[in-house]
Amino acid sequence: MSVQVLVGWWLVFCLIITTGYRSSLIAHLTVQGKSATLEGFMDLVQRDNWKWGSEAWFMTGVPLEYFSKHTDPVVQKIYKEMETDNKEVVLGLNHLQGAFYLLFLGSSVALLSLLGENFVLFRYSNQ
Repeated sequence: MSVQVLVGWWLVFCLIITTGYRSSLIAHLTVQGKSATLEGFMDLVQRDNWKWGSEAWFMTGVPLEYFSKHTDPVVQKIYKEMETDNKEVVLGLNHLQGAFYLLFLGSSVALLSLLGENFVLFRYSNQ
């Protein structure tokens, strides 16, 4: 009986968490941005009080050569004002994906154990 209550509450918890995550994701994907979209490098340069940059690992090799050796003055301005981020990400998207995969795995195990328990009860109750 206590296992059924535990599994039941775990399923309710998983349902609430996954519903909240899904609704938040849908809201973020469907709400339109408040600023106009960028069509090119010139639009980026013309925006007042905007900063841009990339992570340090990205600005090596071909991207570094593209920005540093390009002859267009707009691209040169972007390269000069670009900031690189050397900070370590404490909680990134990979961590969140892992948490939700773990949540999904836990709810799957709970559902399978509930189904297994009901199968055993049904099978041996007829005998």
